[in-house]
Formats: sequence, C-alpha cells, structure tokens
Amino acid sequence: MSKSISPLVKILLFSILIFGVSSCIVVKEQADKEQDYEQSAILSPRPEIPMSDIILRSNKGDMVSFIPKEWFFVDTEQRSSADVLAVVCNPDYSLCAIFTSVNLPTQKINLEDEKIDVDILFDVARECFARRAQKSAGAVKLVGKYQNLQIGNKDFVKYEFSTTNGAIVAKSAVFVSSIGQFYEFTLLPMTILGNEMPTQKEFNKIFNSFLAAIQY
Repeated sequence: MSKSISPLVKILLFSILIFGVSSCIVVKEQADKEQDYEQSAILSPRPEIPMSDIILRSNKGDMVSFIPKEWFFVDTEQRSSADVLAVVCNPDYSLCAIFTSVNLPTQKINLEDEKIDVDILFDVARECFARRAQKSAGAVKLVGKYQNLQIGNKDFVKYEFSTTNGAIVAKSAVFVSSIGQFYEFTLLPMTILGNEMPTQKEFNKIFNSFLAAIQY
C-alpha cells in the first residue's frame, strides 16, 4: 500500500532529480577500463533483511522483486521520469530505493551464448554515472570504482556516487533481464525529515538484500 504525503513526495522527487536518476543513454564506443573497476565480489543469494510478500514487477514482466518489510511504494503522481518503474521508501524516509529501465540502442547489445557479457554491464554503469554527472553539472562524483557483484547466477555492476564529497554516498547497480532489457537499481540515503540515517553496515545489508530479491 502506498503512502501519499504530498510535500514529502515533492522533496523526494527533487532529491531524485538532483542525483540525476535517468537512463536514456548511449554506450560509448571507447572507455577507459584500465583503472576504474575492482575485483568481483560474490554475495549471498538470500536477503539479509526480512522481505515482504509485496512484489514489484516491470511493465514487460521480465523483472520482479520483493521489497523489505514495512517499506512502501511512493505515489509520485506521474511527476517522475517515464523510465522510473518504482520509488520505494523505508518508514522514516531515511532511505529511498528507485528502480529504472535503461534504454540502449539495440545495436549496442552484444549477445554471447544467450548471455550478455559482463563488460557490457560495466559500459552501462559507466554511462549511467556519466548521465548523472552531466545532469547535476558535475555535482555528482564517483566514489570508488565499478564492481561486478555475483549473486547466484545473476550479475550486477555496482557503482557509488555522492553530491557531498563522500559524506553521504548512494549506490546503484545495473543488470539485464532475460529478454535483453537493462535496468538500474539505486539506493539513496535521505535527510528530508532529519532522521538518523542507517550505518554503512546497515546500508550495505539493505542494498545487498534488494539485489538478492531481484529476479530476472
């Protein structure tokens, strides 16, 4: 069930725009891949926090995900980008999760053995960040390096970014469904109510649990 608190929703949407959530992008032909990624990590295929039985489903039905218990969908009143599939918040509005579809020219998609190469996900992640940086006039900065996260038989490429020189860090992960549609999941720390934000350990646990709950 959605909560509708209009002033908070307006601030929430403004915050989303500041972070540059957008996925109408084009993959660069050449990218510097020498220094901007780190070793892959293998995560637990089971969520580390309790998940509800509420399901988020993409329009094409090629991606579904459960959301954490007590979290709720925010009614954005059709003011968000058409690429935004859902905005989900925790009870005290200290965290916001955003699912978006990523549109790419079909000629950029490289299929190999019916599976898209992880290198393509790195390219998508790089361009998603580049789009954020461009929309924010450079206010959004990359924190750390891009990383492949392996969860069971699923691959994600994760990156972190900040508008506060690292004081508050958000995380995104891109992935691709079985029909070749790219998606991005983003977890944003929020300060709109002045509530205490989760610790870094709690934030990571929630982020990883969302990824574990995604099925495609």
